Amino acid sequence: MINLILSIGRCFDWLTPMIAFFNEFSHGPGIHFYIPVGVGLSRSEINRLLTQHGVQVIRLMYSFDGENLILTVPKKQANYVYHLLNYGEDYFLDEFEEYLHSPT
Repeated sequence: MINLILSIGRCFDWLTPMIAFFNEFSHGPGIHFYIPVGVGLSRSEINRLLTQHGVQVIRLMYSFDGENLILTVPKKQANYVYHLLNYGEDYFLDEFEEYLHSPT
């Protein structure tokens, strides 16, 4: 029975990447940030933090291995997001700097 459920669920595995592709296509070029899951904030807390500061979040989803959050923001807001995540809030520890690389 569990094999049947898994095989049915596997049919929808293409849905999330397609939604992400069309969402990114409609918003223009985006910059990706990879945030480790153990950084101290949940996905919804990161989303709330960014939207409170006026950042348009194009995509915020877990990577396939489940170890990172993939955050995509518009290219014009990437430097602001980088500084907000590194220096703007007390949530993040100093070692977060090594995981996040400045967008170019």
